Amino acid sequence: MNDNAHKNVELEIGNKGPVKIDFGYIYEESENIKIVCVQCETKRPVLEAWGNFSSDSGVGKPDICLGVDDNSLYYRKHKSWEMTNISFPELAGWSIISAHASKYTIFITLVKE
Repeated sequence: MNDNAHKNVELEIGNKGPVKIDFGYIYEESENIKIVCVQCETKRPVLEAWGNFSSDSGVGKPDICLGVDDNSLYYRKHKSWEMTNISFPELAGWSIISAHASKYTIFITLVKE
């Protein structure tokens, strides 16, 4: 579970697709760089896309889209195009520069815009 040394990060689930999300936290941070981890209940999520999309204030907020492939237990239950969309409203003004999906965790590196 989430180590108390890590600060939780607010997640906004836009489209509830096949990947089930547990929680997100800031793993490491400095003034201009953050590493955010998102824990998934779904094994082997596939990182389909990421980017920054305008929020209500006009400032971009980080956003990722997760899907499943034929290695997932959920593959047969969902269409291949269905995705889980996650945004990070409290990280508006930060840009994703890299992301990696592991067995149950998504690692996201962000830099200040």
